[in-house]
Amino acid sequence: MRVDFKSAPTARRVQKRGQQKKAHYTAPGATGRLMQLESRLEASAAIVMGLDPKGADMWSQPVCFDLATGRAYPSKDHLRFAAAENGNRPVEYTPDFKASLHQPAG
Repeated sequence: MRVDFKSAPTARRVQKRGQQKKAHYTAPGATGRLMQLESRLEASAAIVMGLDPKGADMWSQPVCFDLATGRAYPSKDHLRFAAAENGNRPVEYTPDFKASLHQPAG
């Protein structure tokens, strides 16, 4: 499957060249974007979330958190750069998904 270069960038790459573990790709619901996921279970969850009529939008690997400071960074590289500047060791966490729901009118 080809990579969709129009999709939103992820906080970290799921599959790196030469690794045994392969990435899974899916385009759930009306997002209009190809999502890169780590497992078939994540791909199935994305498809189910894409079918929910209350779902507005969804992103895979949206941000990277430093659990030591509680700050969010757009990518792992940004987190590591900020930690190196401050001289501390980050505790990295990247969530699998970020999903938003339509707000009911009224």
